[in-house]
Amino acid sequence: MKNVLLTCFGGPLSWEYYQDFCARGMYRIFLGDTNTQARARACVKDFITLLPGTHPEYCADLLKKAAAHDIRMIIPGSDEEAMALMLQRFEFEKAGVIVAVQDLAYAQPFSSKSAMYNFLIDRGFSVPPYKVFSNAKEFDRALEDLGYPHKPLVIKPDKGRGGRGIVLLTERPIPNKDGLNMMNCAFFKYFLDGATLYLVMDYLESVMYDIDVLRYANGQLFFGYRRRFHNVSKIFHGNSFEKNSTMDAYAKKLYAVFPTRYLIDYDMSVTADGRINLIEVNPRPSGSTISYLPLGVNLYHTLIRSYLDGVHEIPDMVFNGQSVFAFHHMLIRP
Repeated sequence: MKNVLLTCFGGPLSWEYYQDFCARGMYRIFLGDTNTQARARACVKDFITLLPGTHPEYCADLLKKAAAHDIRMIIPGSDEEAMALMLQRFEFEKAGVIVAVQDLAYAQPFSSKSAMYNFLIDRGFSVPPYKVFSNAKEFDRALEDLGYPHKPLVIKPDKGRGGRGIVLLTERPIPNKDGLNMMNCAFFKYFLDGATLYLVMDYLESVMYDIDVLRYANGQLFFGYRRRFHNVSKIFHGNSFEKNSTMDAYAKKLYAVFPTRYLIDYDMSVTADGRINLIEVNPRPSGSTISYLPLGVNLYHTLIRSYLDGVHEIPDMVFNGQSVFAFHHMLIRP
């Protein structure tokens, strides 16, 4: 039985994944996390405590632990880990360990939201209008350019992950179904330190989608389309599987200018008038791929079988209309 490590996998949804792998019985799954008190540590047999992905010894320490546990493949679960492993991928491959990360040539666009946008703009791809700032002077200029305060804006850290650190900028409270923290201009300036970069852009009423992109070892591609029940991704509320020809064409156009490996996640929004906006491209799988499990699909397992055993399973499922809800960390298919 081949051993596989899933990192940043100590949270409440890890148990369902672990149970699914055990039921399939094909691989021995190790879960890794930086938190020594992670929930997964108490309920799985094989748990490895890891250094943070930003730690200078992260890769060296992980390589030693991979050797000690005969790990054949590592799938990172955080941006920081994916970026660190991207830089050291060949060291792991020399040791016989596959790491599911992107080619080093794409490290720059994955380094931040603005770098990704610039990469795509240079290749003729349209992205939402945005401004980058780090200090009060740049902030004021960005707000003027975007027409504030006549409309609300969204501010997010340039190197933030998921829904972390997102702020709705408005001078008065407004309906906010996403539950974003609201601040006015004067208050937000207290957070500016001159070093941290932020992006600011229009706040648009829209529906968020996760597009799961899996490239098999033989070059085949799988695109999975999931509509979020709640736009902010830091707390998973479940999603429904929906696909239309416009979104499919958009996702494949994006892949054509930015071909990737293994399994990653696109975040897109669709406005009421049907306009699609790219929000970000994540260099690792989305944790919310757990939505596939009640439908009999484990994308991590599919990925592992392709690269470790040369078996390229195409998920056999009907997407449109299938919904998966999350209540108290239990997955339910209606």
